[in-house]
Amino acid sequence: MLLPLISGFSQNIDPTKGNADTKIYCKVTNDKNKPMYGANVVIEGSIDGSTTDSTGNFEFETSKTGNLNLIVTAIDFKDKTVPVTIE
Repeated sequence: MLLPLISGFSQNIDPTKGNADTKIYCKVTNDKNKPMYGANVVIEGSIDGSTTDSTGNFEFETSKTGNLNLIVTAIDFKDKTVPVTIE
């Protein structure tokens, strides 16, 4: 059985003032555009991340910058890598 990919990933990166962390907030949906509850999202190679709520939304802050990969994982779904740039 093929597992659907996690799709419908909208990325919003909101830089905060000064040297503060950057807030990353997104929505994760399945291949039928339904919200993914309980999906894990982390910056590759770090512990910065969060878990989606019942509407598929999540947010977290990070001090990391540059070209990064968000790794999205959920039970019974293939992992998804989403490239982001934080300036």
